[in-house]
Amino acid sequence: RRREYLAAQAQMQGATAALTTASLNMEFTEIKAPLSGRIDRRLVSVGNLVQPDSTLLTTIVTRDPIDFYFDVDERLYFSYARDAMARGGSMQE
Repeated sequence: RRREYLAAQAQMQGATAALTTASLNMEFTEIKAPLSGRIDRRLVSVGNLVQPDSTLLTTIVTRDPIDFYFDVDERLYFSYARDAMARGGSMQE
C-alpha cells in the first residue's frame, strides 16, 4: 500500500506541475496581427488545439489602400486620365 500511495502522490505532483505550466503558458498567450483590417476567414474554432508559430488562425483583409504597378501603353494611359479628369478625379502615379 505504501508503494501505491507514493505512486499516486508522484502522479499528483506531476499533474500539479503540468497545470502550473499550462497556466503560465496561458498568461503569455497573446495574438497580434502585423496589420490592421478585418477578419476574413476563421480557420480554427474555440477548443481547437493550435501550436505556437505554426497554426494559421485566420486571414485578415486590409482596409488600407493597396498600391500596385503595371505597364500600360501611353495611348491607354491618357484615355483613362481624360476619363478620370472628366469625372472630377485624378490619376496618381
